[in-house]
Amino acid sequence: MAGNRITVLIKEPGKDARLERIEPTLETFQKIVDGHLEGVWVKENVYMYIDEEGKLNRKEPNFPWKHGDTIVGSAVFFGRGEDGEEISLTPDQLVSINFELELRKLIRTPFFQVIII
Repeated sequence: MAGNRITVLIKEPGKDARLERIEPTLETFQKIVDGHLEGVWVKENVYMYIDEEGKLNRKEPNFPWKHGDTIVGSAVFFGRGEDGEEISLTPDQLVSINFELELRKLIRTPFFQVIII
């Protein structure tokens, strides 16, 4: 599908998430995460790719994840189509992911951790 670009959200360690229009190819996604792809379910019709060997390669922590886990290295968020293909995130999905990333950033601060305990 050359020429078809999709809108994704890229989150790199130590940086704010950013929107980008990319070609949804294996090579493009691998370049973003700098490694082999591991697909992670985020929520309904939203997934992210991360480097499947990111922790083994001691990549920089990016953001806290579920069950006390931490995502390391770059992550790229995208929508999932009916046939399993990568598609653009919708505006609502973009807002939701950004909100969740900001909330996870707050949870890492000691003051917020004390409040929610």
